[in-house]
Amino acid sequence: MTSMFEWLLRFLAWLSRRPVLRIRIVEDKPEQQVGGLIFEVENASATVTSLVPTVRSRFWFPEKGRYRKGNALYDVRELDRELPPFKAKMLSASAQILPPGYGFAWFRVYEFQPRRGPRARVRIRSAMLEPLGAVRFAFELWRFRLTGRVRRPTPATLAEMEAQRRSRGPH
Repeated sequence: MTSMFEWLLRFLAWLSRRPVLRIRIVEDKPEQQVGGLIFEVENASATVTSLVPTVRSRFWFPEKGRYRKGNALYDVRELDRELPPFKAKMLSASAQILPPGYGFAWFRVYEFQPRRGPRARVRIRSAMLEPLGAVRFAFELWRFRLTGRVRRPTPATLAEMEAQRRSRGPH
């Protein structure tokens, strides 16, 4: 029984030392070739880690009247990607290649990989960069694939869109 208890303690200690990333997408400008993706990353654990220099993205984009799956790779521009514990850092990344309809892409998933630990995924509904949880994202994507429509009310004017974006705040 002692060995089982020790094993459990070691497992819990290992879990507590694993790096966990918290990420917020600030901007994604496909027309800007250098540093178009700006994001804030925080290491929410006591273990120092660093970020792998590539960011993967999956999305649905319009092409010839239909929505198609797309993938993109971004290269992180900063050389200092070390993530100290509990400190946020602003980084930028440049896309290698983006499809022409990327600006109108829906259901984006950005995947960030620390040197050690699990990948962090940020799920976004549209170009408004509104983050969604995993369950809601899966449900809305499923509904989108069945009907071809998104049933979420969106801002009607550019002023409403900017007001909604500002309401998310700088944090």
